[in-house]
Amino acid sequence: MPLADRRAIFRLLMAFLHRCEVTSHSWVFSKRELGNSDLLVSRMSREIGALIREEYTFFADWERIVIYYDNGQKELTNLVNSVFNAHLTNVEIRKVVPSDYSLFQVADLCCTLSLVRHKITSTGLSTSEKDFFSTPGTSAERALKKGYLKTLDGKKFGS
Repeated sequence: MPLADRRAIFRLLMAFLHRCEVTSHSWVFSKRELGNSDLLVSRMSREIGALIREEYTFFADWERIVIYYDNGQKELTNLVNSVFNAHLTNVEIRKVVPSDYSLFQVADLCCTLSLVRHKITSTGLSTSEKDFFSTPGTSAERALKKGYLKTLDGKKFGS
């Protein structure tokens, strides 16, 4: 797909995110930094559990919490299912086909932007990311921070 078409789709999804009444929270984990898969799973479990405990009132107020997941990584599905069900009694996990759910695509976008933010401060953006996000006269990093990450920051979940 041509770069211009990919940018247009990305911008439409960003506009949808901007208009939606959603909030988001994401983490970036590195198996390389943590050392192995067991440490990675432990860290992810602790972070998700801490978020649920910190925001327990928010979660408890809902009659039902439905977690949509595409089963892309079975281990992650099991972890999310286990941690949420350990802390809450009203949780359902549902398999989703991403192309059928715009909000699932928005969630994926939020996670991708969080990862890109992390890359800016750690390893730097790849050449293809720089090509995608840069504009004439504006670096990719600046365009991301001003145009996209600012929108993401406005959708931050939590107290």
